Amino acid sequence: AHVNQLRRHKTAVTADGMLYQGYVARPMRKDHMEDAFIGRKAVALRIARLEEEMRTAGSEIASWTPIQSLLSKHKGRDALFTQFFVHSTVEQRRSDLERGTQIAAELSRIDEELSRLDLFWLHEQRRQIERLKQEINMLEGEKDKHIAEKARLKERIRRLEYEELPELYQQQVEKEDALGEQFTQDFIAQTGVPRYGQELSRLKRASAVAKNFRDQLVRTQNERSGTRSRLFKARQDYISAFQPCSFRVDAMVNDEFAQEQQRLEESELTKYREKIKAARESAMEQFQNDFLAKLKSSIDQVQDQVKSLKQPKFGTDRYQFRVDRHPDFAEYYDMIMAPELMEGEGGLFALPFQQKYGKLIEDLFGRLSMSDDTQLNAQKQSELQQNIERYTDFRTYLKFDLETTDQNGSKQLLSRTLNTKSGGETQTPFYIAVLASFAQLYQVNNLSKLASNTVRLVVFDEAFNKMDSDRIVESVRLLREMGLQAIISTPPDKVPDIAPLADKTHLVLKDRYQMHILPWEKDMA
Repeated sequence: AHVNQLRRHKTAVTADGMLYQGYVARPMRKDHMEDAFIGRKAVALRIARLEEEMRTAGSEIASWTPIQSLLSKHKGRDALFTQFFVHSTVEQRRSDLERGTQIAAELSRIDEELSRLDLFWLHEQRRQIERLKQEINMLEGEKDKHIAEKARLKERIRRLEYEELPELYQQQVEKEDALGEQFTQDFIAQTGVPRYGQELSRLKRASAVAKNFRDQLVRTQNERSGTRSRLFKARQDYISAFQPCSFRVDAMVNDEFAQEQQRLEESELTKYREKIKAARESAMEQFQNDFLAKLKSSIDQVQDQVKSLKQPKFGTDRYQFRVDRHPDFAEYYDMIMAPELMEGEGGLFALPFQQKYGKLIEDLFGRLSMSDDTQLNAQKQSELQQNIERYTDFRTYLKFDLETTDQNGSKQLLSRTLNTKSGGETQTPFYIAVLASFAQLYQVNNLSKLASNTVRLVVFDEAFNKMDSDRIVESVRLLREMGLQAIISTPPDKVPDIAPLADKTHLVLKDRYQMHILPWEKDMA
């Protein structure tokens, strides 16, 4: 097993001799490891090990055999070792042997203690030490970078303090002196410095502020030049119109013309204002009278036109156009159509009419006009324009509708049923309204020779595309009853319904970039 997998087993041994037992990992003794085998080949390996030891022992015996033979020749002779050798050299060797034995025992004890140690903690500490070494190396690198950056910034500060800033301070003093020569101190303190601070806060950079003002300066100079030219021209026009006049056209001050304006305002202008006011009031009265009269005339005319229209019949239903006052503008409608407006000589300003509708008149014309001293912004101008378009259109005060009466006499208004009907049912009122409009336009009820001798042409594109056959037949019948002629363009699926009702039918074919018109006969279907 691998050392990282030891904790997965109760007892385990790695290939390099790490033993895990009793929740403790320790290395096995080397001599035990060399003579211990686990697995299917353990016996064969053990035999091979013993055979190798036998061969080694035989080799050692063979090496000692000559010495044994030599020593055997000296049997019965005097001892090889002298008394001095025994008492000095042998004693020293014995002491060395005992010390070696002690060291070996100490090593065995240390190996035994080492085998009982938990090396996982030591391994983790070594990893932690390695990680800390890498972090120290990284921090040392950053430290070196910061030291170099610090040195660079110190040099930059030195250059700013002793070289660049003194020069910039000198330039600032020179520019302030130049500004002081061009502008007053009040302008600099109250306008120039606050505006510069505002722009610097917005743009963040002085160079950007300078560029903006430099571009604006060119535009301002051009505008000033154009304004001066227009001023000189206006002066010249005034001098030419009011001769004799000795005012200077190219004067850089406007004192002469200002004094002339003051004189006119204090003496002549008051008279003109009174005349203008009287003329305006007279014109306003005439406008109001004409305005209401024209609205009433238009409403009367459209109501007469609607009444003159016959009730067109479509199948078993009859349709009647309805025009009534609009509920949102009922008060205005009542005022426009009031009998008091046409009675007497005062008209709009007659006492009975003013007593009844005075406030409503002021409200209506207040929406259509503004006072002389009113300066309108864009929103107010747009609102005024919308009011003019709304309140000067007679249709604003009317509500148009189409009433349907079925064979049982039940009546319904189109405005209430439009969103509940099918496509074909909604197209029926559309064609009735269109045909009625063309009938009114062509004056089909006018029996005069000039009015009756007209083409009365109506053109439909993709006609009756949502209608069924019965509704198509009724639509064509209504078209003929109104005395109208029609050119109808329809898709192929409607041809079987329309062709039998048409005087002539033509087929339009497209061949790439060419169009062909062919007569259509019933036997071609």
